[in-house]
Amino acid sequence: NNCIRFLKTRVDLDLASFKDDIWSH
Repeated sequence: NNCIRFLKTRVDLDLASFKDDIWSH
């Protein structure tokens, strides 16, 4: 269960940084 939560957090962070990259362009 901790592993799933960790993966979900990683995905959320990746999506957030991905959006930041789009907005910065």
